Amino acid sequence: MNSESSPVSRQKIPGGVVKEAPSSTLLASKMARTENEVDTAFVKLSTTPAVCRELDALVKTGLFGKSRAEVAEQLLRERLREVIHAGWTKRNAGKEPRA
Repeated sequence: MNSESSPVSRQKIPGGVVKEAPSSTLLASKMARTENEVDTAFVKLSTTPAVCRELDALVKTGLFGKSRAEVAEQLLRERLREVIHAGWTKRNAGKEPRA
C-alpha cells in the first residue's frame, strides 16, 4: 500500500512530533473514546496477583471499564467520593469525620 492509494493524516503528539498514519487508522482510534475534557495525571500502581484477578473479573462484566486500569480508576474514584463525604480529606479541614 503506498501513500497515493490511502490518504494519510498527520497527528501532532506531545513534544511537537508529527505522526503520520492512514486516515482510517486515526479515525478508528478516535472513534473508541472521546477526548478527556479534564486534565489527567499518570499514577503507577503495583498490586498482588489476587487483586489483578479480581480486576480482570470486573473487566469481564464491563460495568466498571474495559481494562484493569479503567476498573481500578473507577473503583478508586468511587472510594475517594466516600472518603471525601466522610470528611477524611483536607476539603473538609476542621470538621470532624462523620461516623
